[in-house]
Amino acid sequence: MILRWIRAIRGRLAEYCRHFGRAWSTAAPCQGEAEPTDLGTTGERIAEQFLRKLGYQIVERSKQSRTGEIDLIAIDRRTVVFVEVKTRRSHERGHPADAVDRDKQRRLVRLALAWLKRQRLLDARVRFDVIAVTLADAESSAELQHYKCAFESDLRWQFFA
Repeated sequence: MILRWIRAIRGRLAEYCRHFGRAWSTAAPCQGEAEPTDLGTTGERIAEQFLRKLGYQIVERSKQSRTGEIDLIAIDRRTVVFVEVKTRRSHERGHPADAVDRDKQRRLVRLALAWLKRQRLLDARVRFDVIAVTLADAESSAELQHYKCAFESDLRWQFFA
């Protein structure tokens, strides 16, 4: 079921890219985009490359809705993974992962639930990961930390929230 769904998503992405005149490949859904200019977008691209190297299939990137944004949605084996990426230049104001507080977790769970409803995947296994990226400057390499199962939520009870 998940493989069929991935093929359908890829088909929709290919159709979208053809419609807007962009090249599409499995390596990067829409190539030819401008280089990222802000810190958050740069961190998301670094995290996406990292997850691809681990064998994850990236389904969506920067999925926005009225109530917020999910940075990355990926498939790890048979699990749908919702990834929050936090990027900082330093640890002066704390570790990047510390920014994912209870309120942010609740928003992510609600966004994930809405996405799962739209995709008709409410019975799928779900995981919430956090990737913390620290970029000191453009020349230095990024420090990246991946927190699998960073927080948990029983999505079944979210129907009543």
